Amino acid sequence: MEDLLELEEPVSVADAKNRFTQIAAQVQSTGVPRPVQRYGAPYVVIAPAQNPEAARKARIAAARRQRETWKHEGRRTWSPGASDKELLEQALEDRHA
Repeated sequence: MEDLLELEEPVSVADAKNRFTQIAAQVQSTGVPRPVQRYGAPYVVIAPAQNPEAARKARIAAARRQRETWKHEGRRTWSPGASDKELLEQALEDRHA
């Protein structure tokens, strides 16, 4: 079974703009979302329109990237098995801490 957390390597906004048709075709054919970065930080994800799992993949990938950033900064992180609701609640707690 395909790893639900699999994502392609991120591309820059400029690269996504220059190669959008190629990237979009790849995403549609593979079903694997493609992260786009702006100034080296996550910005958006190009995901297939007909793949309902793509949005969840993108949220999980973004959460994992944020968790790695926070680990690097020494901040509290969450369990990879946490639900979307738990992730959002914890992010709100951390924001107000």
